[in-house]
Amino acid sequence: MNPALPMDGTGGSEWIGRIPASQVPHVYNPPSHFVLSANQRPVSPDYPYYIGTAWNDFSGGYRANTIYDFLSNKSNQPFTVAKMEQLQSDNQDYLALQMAPLIAKAGRQLGLAGPQGAAVAKMATWAGTMTKDSVQASIYYTFWNQYMLDTFGPWWKHDKIPTKSDPELQLGPNFTPLDEDLQHWTLHAVSSPFLTNPVTGTQRTTAELMRQALKGALKTLAKRYGKDPANWIWGRIHTRTFYSVSGIPALARGPYPSGGDFITPDAASGLKSTHGPSWRMIADLGNLQNSVAIYPGGESENPLSPNYANFLPFWLNYRYQPFVFENAPQPSHTSIYQP
Repeated sequence: MNPALPMDGTGGSEWIGRIPASQVPHVYNPPSHFVLSANQRPVSPDYPYYIGTAWNDFSGGYRANTIYDFLSNKSNQPFTVAKMEQLQSDNQDYLALQMAPLIAKAGRQLGLAGPQGAAVAKMATWAGTMTKDSVQASIYYTFWNQYMLDTFGPWWKHDKIPTKSDPELQLGPNFTPLDEDLQHWTLHAVSSPFLTNPVTGTQRTTAELMRQALKGALKTLAKRYGKDPANWIWGRIHTRTFYSVSGIPALARGPYPSGGDFITPDAASGLKSTHGPSWRMIADLGNLQNSVAIYPGGESENPLSPNYANFLPFWLNYRYQPFVFENAPQPSHTSIYQP
C-alpha cells in the first residue's frame, strides 16, 4: 500500500514503530564542509523508510542545486557574511538556466523577428536570473506554464480534471513531479506515452511542444502587457504583498515589484507572492559581532506606528540590521532603523 495515498481505514496500515535513531537522515562532517537544506528530500530513492514525497512533503531539488553550486564554488570560499547575503538574495532559477538555450532555439525555428524575436534570442545567453528588471524572466515563466498546459492539458481534459489556462499555474509542490518529468524528456529528447495526445492519438515531441508553447506564451504576454517586450519586465508581472497576521487587507503592505520565483533561493511563488523565506539571519560564529538579520515588518504591531513596517524597505533591498546576541560583544557597526 502506498503511504502517500489515502489509507483504506481497515487498520492494516497503522504505524508499527519508529525509524531507528541511527537511520534518521543525518550528516556529520561531510567532505564538502557544509550542510544545506532547502526543503528538498534529504535521502536517496533507496532509503528504506517512508518520510514523504516531493508531491506533498518536499520541494524539488532545484533550490538546493542552486545553493549547492554556490557553496561549492571555490570563488565563494571562505564563507563570509557578505557571501551569505549574496546567497540569500540569489534569484537564479535552476530549471530556467537549463531551458533558456532551448527556448532560444525554438524561437529560431519559429523564425521570430522584430523586438519579440530579439527578446527571445537573448534567452541563449540568459543566466536564468529572475530579477525584477528582466524581460527574459517573464518569457521563461510564461513559457514554462504554457509548456506544462500544452503537454499535460490534454490528459487533464481527457480524465476530466478541472483546470484553467492561467499564468497563476506555477512551479510549485503540486506540480513538482510533472516539472521534473518534463525537464527530463526535454533535456534528453526522451519519448513518453504522455507526449501522445490522448484525445487525437497524435504523437508529439518536446521540440514541437516547445515551439507551440513559445507561440502561446508570446501571445499571452502581448495581450496582457502590450506587444513591446520592454513592457514585460518581471517586476511588473511578479509582485510581493505582505499581509498582517490578522489577514486584514488594509493592514497589508504592497504589492511591490519583486524578483524570484518558487525555485529560486529567494523564493517567491506565484505571480502575486504572499509568502517566502521572510526571516533572513546570518550568524558569524567566529565573530558574533558581525552577525546580521532582517525581517519584513517592524518592531511595532501598531499600524499607526512608524515602526510598523520600517524594516520592510531593508528586506526588499536585501539590506540587514545588526543581530545582537545575549552576553556577546555589541556590534561594531551602527544600527540604522530608518532607511
